[in-house]
Amino acid sequence: LKARTLTYVDCGHGWACLKHPDGTFEGLDQGGGLPCAIDDEWGYTAVTVPLRPGSRAVIVSDGYVEQFGLTVDAAGKPAREQFGMDGIKKALSANRADDELKALLDAVVQYAGTPHLSDDATAIIIRWD
Repeated sequence: LKARTLTYVDCGHGWACLKHPDGTFEGLDQGGGLPCAIDDEWGYTAVTVPLRPGSRAVIVSDGYVEQFGLTVDAAGKPAREQFGMDGIKKALSANRADDELKALLDAVVQYAGTPHLSDDATAIIIRWD
């Protein structure tokens, strides 16, 4: 952290981002490719990004991103859609920094309509100043 940089490798999912103090998000999804172990000859590229003071790294599992919820499409018909990274960003934008993990879990549970999610729901939020 002394260098104020983060070096990461995205292995095909893109389920991580930086949340900056100004409320903007930066995806940590560059330099990747196929998920790990699909092709043993696939090459991955490490990417280094600057860490702005007050920013946070957010990493979530597929239990958040792929959780289905019942929504309504443009024609007013019920539709099943995943929570997605947009849901992650929306949940994190609406809450204070000290409540982010709880707010994230509450948001996906509300979206699913049940506390019994279809997969694991793991989230890590790393803060530095």
